[in-house]
Amino acid sequence: MTFLAAQYDSALGYTPQQDRLLIAAALPNGVVGTNDLLVTVASGFNSQIAGGSATILGTVQANAGSYFVTNIGAVTALHPTPDPTNSRLDTVFAKVFDSRDGGDASDIVQPVVVPGVPQAGNPNAGTLFTSRAGVGLVPTNSLWLADVYVPAAAASAASFSYADQRSTGQAWQTYMFSGSGGWTTTGTQPVMGDGVIWGKYQRNGKRVAVRIFLGFGAATTPGTGVWSFALPFGAARDGTQQSLSGWMDGNGSLYAATAVIQSGAATCQPWAGTLQLTNTTPTIWNAPGGTLVLEGIYECA
Repeated sequence: MTFLAAQYDSALGYTPQQDRLLIAAALPNGVVGTNDLLVTVASGFNSQIAGGSATILGTVQANAGSYFVTNIGAVTALHPTPDPTNSRLDTVFAKVFDSRDGGDASDIVQPVVVPGVPQAGNPNAGTLFTSRAGVGLVPTNSLWLADVYVPAAAASAASFSYADQRSTGQAWQTYMFSGSGGWTTTGTQPVMGDGVIWGKYQRNGKRVAVRIFLGFGAATTPGTGVWSFALPFGAARDGTQQSLSGWMDGNGSLYAATAVIQSGAATCQPWAGTLQLTNTTPTIWNAPGGTLVLEGIYECA
């Protein structure tokens, strides 16, 4: 194990990462006040992000810590022009751009709109909020603020529908959802399609409570090889193993499930009895209807 430089001692190579690690230890990720960074309708095809402060987890590198950001006044974020035929689900984030540790060309914080892929059949807001079909990828170093339903041929943002997704330190915080990645395999990678995946956590110091849910849709394909699911924080590097518990139903039969967390790992691997979960074990996964639920508490690094 290698210690980083002592806090605030520039002679020992003190870096901004030290500040971020201190922030992460002291503050939960999410907004500070009830209305901080609240996303609402604005003119044209814009959404408005309210003033306020938030803590944003760094995701570009291991042990990145957290950024503390403040929006002094309301700002707007522009959505692409609505599709003339089909509706879509956009997501709005507050993103930190970091040229030193994030590989970015600038050092700013700004709202980012990730447009969804328009969905055939022009589904309504409730359908897209639930299924998250076509949602885009989560930007690095960002905090999820809102889902925005963009109806086909909308004339302005006045026709948009908003779902607040801001998290606070007291609430369960979402770190993984459909479109964000987080479910990987050792072979051909899975495709969520119209399936649903959620990863949520609460953190108190080094104690992390986590919930993972995977639900197969008609267009979900499980890939090949052994499955892994992302954790919100890397596990403690103490040479031990930790675990989550739950259940799975891949083909109409229930199995008890256990997910193993290796020392220092950023992912967990689910098992059913003596078999690691793959596309064919302990059963061939059917779509739709396949379900995996994992939850528990682990110690993070």
